[in-house]
Amino acid sequence: MGHEFRPQTPVLLRFRVCQRRLPPFIATGTPASFGIRFTSMATDWNATGEMLQGIGAISSALAIAFAAYIGRNTFTSWRRQKQEERRMEAAESILTLAYQLRYNFRSVRTPLIDQRELDEAENVLRADSGEWWERQPDDVRRRASIAQVIMNRLRRHHEDWQRIWELKPLALAFFGPTAERSLDVFWEQYVSLLSDAEAFANIEDKDAEGSQGARDRLFRQCEDSAITQTIDEAVARLEAELQPTIYAHSARYR
Repeated sequence: MGHEFRPQTPVLLRFRVCQRRLPPFIATGTPASFGIRFTSMATDWNATGEMLQGIGAISSALAIAFAAYIGRNTFTSWRRQKQEERRMEAAESILTLAYQLRYNFRSVRTPLIDQRELDEAENVLRADSGEWWERQPDDVRRRASIAQVIMNRLRRHHEDWQRIWELKPLALAFFGPTAERSLDVFWEQYVSLLSDAEAFANIEDKDAEGSQGARDRLFRQCEDSAITQTIDEAVARLEAELQPTIYAHSARYR
């Protein structure tokens, strides 16, 4: 007989599932296939609370620091603004007074004297000098009356002359000695005019040169006049010193 092929009895392969003892926290009947284990972590709520408290404390500190920084910058800006406002007000007051004083000097030194001013001057001299005035010749009376006219004009602006002393401390505090010195110039010219008026009243007619010089100092207002030049220079210095502050927010000085 020929060789007869007989199929072999099939071999049954069995897979053996790993059976392990389940941990107690896994429910009974839940398969733990392929050796997988399930674990659980317990939460430490005390530690978590302390951590959150720490984060909250840090956040509060940062918020306080930020608020303090903002508040400090706001206060600094406010204080700087108030200082600039005071500087501007001081500059306006000083420069306005300088312009007013220049007008006053021009008014005082105008050579035009009307009869009303002469009569007022004579009344003052007669009331103050009494019999001396009556004994004086006409030329002395004339010079004395002209000098008294100058003094009366100066007296009309008494408040402006006194304001120089009110603003000198502000000028020194906010703008330094240059501004203060410029205000001194106006006071010096005021005193100089008083002295020139008194000197003019006491000059004798024979001293024609002295009389003319004194008259020029009182009334000469052209550009080559020493008093006019001195006052104009003082005003120009104050303008250079103060106008940048006054026009700080104007396009003129940007």
